Amino acid sequence: VGGGTATVRPLIGVPADGGLTPAARNDIVRMGARSALIVGGTAAVASQVDRDLDGLGIATTRLAGANRIHTAQIVAQWVIDRTGATTLFLSDADTDVRDVAGTGPWAAQARIPVLLVAGGPSPTTPYGGRLAPQFGAFLLRNTIDQVLIAGEVHPGTLTDLSPYDLRPTRIGAANDPAVTAVEANRSRGIDRSADTSRLAVVDNASWLEPAAAMVHVAAFNGAIVTTDDQTVPDATATFTSAPSPATVTCGASVHPDACAEVAGTDPTFVGP
Repeated sequence: VGGGTATVRPLIGVPADGGLTPAARNDIVRMGARSALIVGGTAAVASQVDRDLDGLGIATTRLAGANRIHTAQIVAQWVIDRTGATTLFLSDADTDVRDVAGTGPWAAQARIPVLLVAGGPSPTTPYGGRLAPQFGAFLLRNTIDQVLIAGEVHPGTLTDLSPYDLRPTRIGAANDPAVTAVEANRSRGIDRSADTSRLAVVDNASWLEPAAAMVHVAAFNGAIVTTDDQTVPDATATFTSAPSPATVTCGASVHPDACAEVAGTDPTFVGP
């Protein structure tokens, strides 16, 4: 998840080692797409996807860096160049989708790019809790006056931000995506599920579904909440205690019991 876009665009997932699936191809044709953004290098989205899209007459732009942290920065710059955004979201690269599941709709609607920071040393998060070397140049190149933290980031990240006179504001709680999602909903003026006509429910262990759900929620000004297998976290239960909105959509990974508890009605499941 690299950032909000200049417009809320549909999100298509593809296998890392192949081209468009028949379902993805059908969706793209049905939508009448004329252009596509490919996010990530060829290790994440194979070059066959470029060829498949070209065969459909769709112009492509690939935004890719040396790793997902660098890719997120490239996407963020792409957003800033088109929107003039002065606010950033920061999210731990090890838990980015789970924390951004709730803040993503806010980022998309308000055109706030999302930057990833390293939670600890690993092959895909190589900076060991510190800001990537190119981050300082990124801040100096752009006019950033507010930083929002989705959930939790490494303390070293906060240390590295201090010379830039940025005082981050945390949205949510460390290691608690349910609280983060609810706080982000409320920051968008949705204090409870009854305040919106659409509610998306995703499981904390899922990765692609939250990304798709937050695009859907942003497009329809809905809310998003998370579950934990069969368990409905307290923050989610409190947020959804009022009558559910007209449309409740659960990701395929959400346990049916948890979905039913949140929905209080007959929900729609999306996915295989």
